[in-house]
Amino acid sequence: MTRESEQQQGRADEAEAEKAKTETEAPRSKSAARRARRKKAVARRERSGALIDSDERLWRSLSGGGGGIPSYTHSRMQRLAYELWLTNLMGQRLIEVVTDHVVGEGVAWQSEEKSALEAVRAFWRDPVNQLDLRFERLVSELGIFG
Repeated sequence: MTRESEQQQGRADEAEAEKAKTETEAPRSKSAARRARRKKAVARRERSGALIDSDERLWRSLSGGGGGIPSYTHSRMQRLAYELWLTNLMGQRLIEVVTDHVVGEGVAWQSEEKSALEAVRAFWRDPVNQLDLRFERLVSELGIFG
């Protein structure tokens, strides 16, 4: 190595050491500490291949586990949505349009697998489920309550 390349290597080593030092210093606030821990955890998972997308941490699962809004806020929003549906003609029409679009003239089941098709039809027509009678109401309720 020449003297010039040794100096460049030394500067690079110093810069790397400074970067490592600033990364290990304690953050100034609790929220900054949480962000730093989250960022490190995401980087670890990305390196291990556990994340499918780089922005996966920004989404929540359909099961609703973890994040999101508090349950009392969610129930208040549902009560408010129901009250507006009962009292506001525009809210009623909005739900009605979405329900009509989803339900249309009914549901037709198709499958290449005969046993699967029969299982779905049996479930749909079961006297306990009565989905042929309840389907439109269920879609409306899903629009109102989420």
